[in-house]
Order: sequence, then C-alpha cells, then structure tokens
Amino acid sequence: MIDIMQYTVVDHSGNAITFFGFILDCLSNAVFGNKRSEMHFLDVEGVYVLLDLIETCDYTVKRLACSCLCTVLENAKAFQYFVEWNSKRTNMNASQLLIDLYKNEDKRFGVVLNDGLVQNTERPLLPCVSYLKQKFGENQSQISQIKSTMSKTVQNMSADHVEGVIGE
Repeated sequence: MIDIMQYTVVDHSGNAITFFGFILDCLSNAVFGNKRSEMHFLDVEGVYVLLDLIETCDYTVKRLACSCLCTVLENAKAFQYFVEWNSKRTNMNASQLLIDLYKNEDKRFGVVLNDGLVQNTERPLLPCVSYLKQKFGENQSQISQIKSTMSKTVQNMSADHVEGVIGE
C-alpha cells in the first residue's frame, strides 16, 4: 500500500483524488489506533510517504493526509520520522512544509497580516466571501436550497443516531 501512495505513480485523471481518499480512510480506520499496525506503518516508512504525499498532492487529499499525519504523530515513535524527513523535491523539512501549508491557507482565505499580526480581528481565519457565495455567486435561491438540504440532512442524521441509541 505504501508504494501506491506515491502520488506520481497514480493517474492524474481525477480518479486519483478518490483513490487517495479511500487509501487514507483505510489508514485511519485500519492502521491508526492499533499499536501493532502503527509500528508496521512506521517500519515501512509510512510517515515519509505521508509527508511526500502532502507535499505533492491535490488540496482535497492534502487535508486528509494532514489529518492522518496528526493521528500517526500521536504515537511517540512516529515523531522521529517526522523530524528526520526532508523533501526530495524542495529540500524542506517537515516543519517547513507545514509552515508553508499554513501560509498558503492564509493566502487562500485572504488573511491580512501586517508585521506578523492579523489585521482583520472580526473574521481573522474565515474567508472574506463564503464558499457558497464563491461557488454560486449572489444566487440566493440556490444558496437557500443548499442550506435547507444540509439542514435536513443533519436533522435526519441526528434522528437516526437518537433512534440507534434508544433502540440499543
């Protein structure tokens, strides 16, 4: 599984995002949390592969891979691999990579800094324009429809959870 996680090996046709999503989901459900599986993951240099993936992958996969990295770093033995990693492409270390990701997120969300201080104190980490407005413009009816659908979905999920708990 480690060999196929190398992003350059997988087809860049759009299926790679789905494929990596499944792989990372499998890691978080089957490997992380199981001491024996985590040790094997560390032995096959899985942290290095995760960091390589974070450096080269699409934004969507990057979020999942960062989540997996955080989970595996809860194991104290994994931190050594994190500290030792250096990028083969840019020669950055893992800390520099994460700082670079943070700076890119600041740019993406439009966070304004002046001498290292956040200038927008009302919405410092939120985008100036919401995701729905970016995607659908000012089409309020479409935005309202999406919000309504999301609200109904959350209510149904909550109702299903309550029924599951009561039925047990």
